[in-house]
Amino acid sequence: MTKNQQLYDLFEAYARESMTLDNLLRELPRREKQVSEHQQVCLDLQAEVVTLLTRLKEPLTPGAL
Repeated sequence: MTKNQQLYDLFEAYARESMTLDNLLRELPRREKQVSEHQQVCLDLQAEVVTLLTRLKEPLTPGAL
């Protein structure tokens, strides 16, 4: 899988997860455990995106392909 495909997949996963989180935040009564779990998943996905973008900015080394 290419880095661009990985990035696309991460963005798509984040979009789905953030929509779920938004829906949970609107619920009354709020299910705090689920909200917390989905917030953590969103943070984890954000961290993965940052890591991948950092790798995309690194210069290619010989034999890295």
